[in-house]
Amino acid sequence: MQHNSTPTSSGDHFHLPIITITLGTLAFWVVAIINWQDYPLIATFDDSFYYFTIARNWVKGLGFTFDGLSQTNGFHPLWLILCAIPYLLSFSDMEAVRVLLLFQVALAALSIIIVGKALAALRPERRGPGVIPLLTLLGITMSPMTMRFAVNGLESTLVLFFLSIALWIHSVKSFELQSIPKATEVAGRSPGGTTNTARRISGERSAFDDETGNVICGQYTQSPSWRFALGACFALLFLSRTDAGLLIPCYLIWWWTTKAGTVRQLLEILILPVLVIALFLVTNWLLFDTPVQVSGVVKQIPRTPRRIVLFAGCFGAFAFGWYRATQQVRFATLQRMANTFGWLYLFAGTIFGYYLFLQSFPRLWHFVPVFTCLVLTYFALTMDFANLLLNQQFQNANQRRRQTLLISTIFAVPVLWLITTSWTSVLNSNSYSIRKVNYEAALWINKQIDPNDIIASWDAGIVGYFSKNRVINLDGVVNSAQYARAIRTGSTAELLEHYPIRWIFNHHYSEIDTASFIKQAEGVLGPRANHIILRKSWPFTFHGAFNNKPIRTWHGAVLLFQLPNDGTETSLQ
Repeated sequence: MQHNSTPTSSGDHFHLPIITITLGTLAFWVVAIINWQDYPLIATFDDSFYYFTIARNWVKGLGFTFDGLSQTNGFHPLWLILCAIPYLLSFSDMEAVRVLLLFQVALAALSIIIVGKALAALRPERRGPGVIPLLTLLGITMSPMTMRFAVNGLESTLVLFFLSIALWIHSVKSFELQSIPKATEVAGRSPGGTTNTARRISGERSAFDDETGNVICGQYTQSPSWRFALGACFALLFLSRTDAGLLIPCYLIWWWTTKAGTVRQLLEILILPVLVIALFLVTNWLLFDTPVQVSGVVKQIPRTPRRIVLFAGCFGAFAFGWYRATQQVRFATLQRMANTFGWLYLFAGTIFGYYLFLQSFPRLWHFVPVFTCLVLTYFALTMDFANLLLNQQFQNANQRRRQTLLISTIFAVPVLWLITTSWTSVLNSNSYSIRKVNYEAALWINKQIDPNDIIASWDAGIVGYFSKNRVINLDGVVNSAQYARAIRTGSTAELLEHYPIRWIFNHHYSEIDTASFIKQAEGVLGPRANHIILRKSWPFTFHGAFNNKPIRTWHGAVLLFQLPNDGTETSLQ
C-alpha cells in the first residue's frame, strides 16, 4: 500500500523552495499594499466595498444593511464577519481596506504553502519540485492578475484557503492510494472498511494504471476524525462562499464513480456541511424573508434548454479532463492528483458552467475553484515534465540541453505572457480609472451635497462607502428581499416611491450618450426620472471590459443626475 506521506528530509527538499518563493512574493505584496497609494483601488472591485460598508454599518449597530434603510443578506457570512474586525479596531475607511488586503495576501501565501504540501504527498519521485515548476510558481505569484483572484477585498481568499486545506486533508490525512497487481481482480476490505474491486479487462489499460502497470485505487483512511475535519472544511467553504453548496453533489459523483469508501464514511464527511447549509437557509428565511441570498436571486436568468445544454457541456468537459488525467501513466503526479482530487475537477466544471450560462454578469472572483484546478493541473504537469527530463536517457549533453530548453520554453511562454500583460495593465491607470474616479466623485459629494440626501446607484460600492450619504443599490445585489421581488415583477418604481431619492449616480460607458443612462433610470424609478437633470460629470478613459461589453478603450464618465423632487435645484460648485 502506498501512503501519501513523504519522509521529512525529502519533504524539506520539496517545501523549502516553495516556502521561500511564497514568502518572498508575500513580502513584495505587503510592501505594495502599504506604500502604493492607489493599490486599494487597483486590487479591489466595486463589489468589495459592499462588504466594507455592510461590515461598518453592522459595527455601528445598524444591522446588516448597505444603505441604512433596509436589511440585506447579499453577502457571504464568514468574510463579512472578518471584514468587521478593522472597524471594531477603529481603523479609518482607507486604512481598513489596506488591513483587509494585508490579511488576504498573508492568507493567500499560506494557502499556496498548504497546496504545496498536498502536491508533495502525490509526487512519485521523492525529490524537489524542479526549476520549471518553481519558475511557474514565481510567475503566478508575481502576477497582479492571478493575485487578484484571491486578494481583492472579496471572499475569494477564504475560498482559496479552505479549498487548499480540503485538498491537503484529502491527499494526506483522509484518503490514500494503493496499487493492485494487474490481470487480477481483487475484492476485499481495507482496514478502513472499504470494499475495493479492481478489474483488468484484456487488451485495455485501466484508467488508474500506474507506471508499473498496476491498478491504482483510492480509499479512505481508518481515521474518522480526519473525515469529520474534511466535512468541517467543506462547511466553512460554504460559509465563505455559498455556491460551494454545489460541491456536495460533485463530491457524491466522485465518491460513487471511484468507490472510495462506504456510505458511512461518506456521511462522516458530508453530514456537517449539509447541516450547515440547512441552518443557513432557515436562518436567512427567518431574518431576511428569503432562504437564499438576494445577490444570487437578482442575477438569475431563465434556464432555457440551450443554456442547460451549455452548462452540461462545461461540466462534461471538466469531467472528461479528469478522466483523461487519470489515464496519463507517464505523468504520474497529474495522474495521482486526478485520482485524489477528482471532485475538484467536477466542482470547477460546475462553477464554470453555472456562472457562464445560468447567471448574469460572471465576475473574476466567481471562478476561484476553476483557477485553482487549472493551476494545480499546470503545476503538476511542470513537475512531471521535469521528472521526465531527469529520468530520460540522452545520447549526449547537447540533446539534454535542447530538450530542457524546449520544454522550459513551452511552459515559460504563458507565464511570461501573464506577467507582462498583467503588469502592463496595472501600471496603466486606465485599467482602474473607473474605481479611482468613483472615489474622487464620492469625496466631491461629501463637500457639495447635503449628507441627508439619498443617492441611488447601480454600482454603488465605492460611492456608498466613501460618501456620507445613504446610497440605495439599484441592481439589488445588496438590497432587500422585497426589492429583489420587485425587480422580478417590474415594480421597483412603486417600491422606491417610499424613499425620497434626490440623486442618481453611476459610471457610464459614454460621456456623450446620456440618453441610455436616463432610459435605464426611468426603467427603475418610473416617471419621476423623466426630468432628471445632469448636474456633474467626471470623465475617464478606461481600457477593459465594461460590464457585459467587450474589452476595448472606453471614453466614459461618472454621471450625477438630480431629481428635483420639490421643484428646486441644489446649488453646486
